[in-house]
Amino acid sequence: MEAPKAMRNVDPSSVFAKSLALLGHNLGLFPLIALVANAPALAYRIATAMPRDMTDPAVARAALKVMSIEAGLGVVAHAIAGAAISYGVLRALAGEEVSLGQCLRRGLSRALPVLGLGLVTGMLVGLGACACVLPGLYLAAMLFVAIPAVMAEDLGMGAALKRSQDLTKGARWPLVGLFVMIVVVNVMVLGVIVALTHDPVYSQMGGTRAGQIALGLASVPLSTLQIIASAVAYHTLTRAGDKDDPPSSAYF
Repeated sequence: MEAPKAMRNVDPSSVFAKSLALLGHNLGLFPLIALVANAPALAYRIATAMPRDMTDPAVARAALKVMSIEAGLGVVAHAIAGAAISYGVLRALAGEEVSLGQCLRRGLSRALPVLGLGLVTGMLVGLGACACVLPGLYLAAMLFVAIPAVMAEDLGMGAALKRSQDLTKGARWPLVGLFVMIVVVNVMVLGVIVALTHDPVYSQMGGTRAGQIALGLASVPLSTLQIIASAVAYHTLTRAGDKDDPPSSAYF
């Protein structure tokens, strides 16, 4: 009779601390990757962050169009940044050095499946969140390591979703805790920026032009932290698997 596979688990505080340490040690690389990938979206935000009277229906419709375009640019940027930074983190965890060019080339080469993953997981998590917050968080945890799986194992979208489901079995509630930690940090940092730059005359987040720029720039390291945490969690889970499940470094 085949023996059961070892139960995987993660310590969310350990993954969070390791992710912060990696971000701190690679401030010249990982946030720069995110900044390059998000440059079109950031430029668009800066160009369109103008004072508007949001009580005017025509202006409100125009603002909605602006935010939709910005969101679309952001989705594409997140796919490129997610792929490139995940690759860099996994190489760093394997004890190897990587350059900005290597990460971006690898990220662009896998941007399409990662973009598809982002759309599918976003839709599923959104539907789960509409039903109740906890199902949305649970689905986010179940699919949390799909992008690193694409980068480490050269998987397609469907295979990466299945791989993430398998890897996170027994570890999903700890991953929910990790996800909540990241969300809390995001809310705290962005909330402070909104509070310091609040001006109801301005559109979108209700801030000044400087506030819009600050929000865009602050989102770069914050989104980088989430991507790093996903790759660290993937690395931890593959190392916690059974003997037939090699660690992530074995795939490079």
